[in-house]
Amino acid sequence: KKNLYNKIAAICVTLKFDVPMDKIAEVIHRKKKKKMRLAVEEYNGITIINDCYNASPDSIKAALGVLADTDKNRKVAILGDVLEMGDFAKDAHYNLGENMKYLAQGAKDNGVENIVSFDKTLEVCNYVKDEIKSGDAVLIKASRGMHFEEVYNTIKNK
Repeated sequence: KKNLYNKIAAICVTLKFDVPMDKIAEVIHRKKKKKMRLAVEEYNGITIINDCYNASPDSIKAALGVLADTDKNRKVAILGDVLEMGDFAKDAHYNLGENMKYLAQGAKDNGVENIVSFDKTLEVCNYVKDEIKSGDAVLIKASRGMHFEEVYNTIKNK
């Protein structure tokens, strides 16, 4: 669903260049999963939603929806900065309830409790070592430049 408009646009462009519809359908139906793109995995009783390849306000909202739909009792969103937003960063992060200092403040202002923020990815890694437990569902989401695969590896290897 989330890529429907992208697929429609791609179909229109390829039809313009006389690509046969059977070839278009073949490519559209390929289910090649990219690493670190909304991959749901289970390690040691922890459900990890690994989506740390890229981030935008819309993709964060979608990923939070996936987290909300898990059947785990405790749901943890580990969200890193959405980079390369320029002048829009502060408002976009705040409105998500996120740069992540602004997200944290926006989330607090909207009634979300138990928020912790850090300045460095290493600090997040050190925190999750003790805080993430079997039975948790954890979303890991950030722009690629935040290197949140380190957070993923820390949780995976607990």
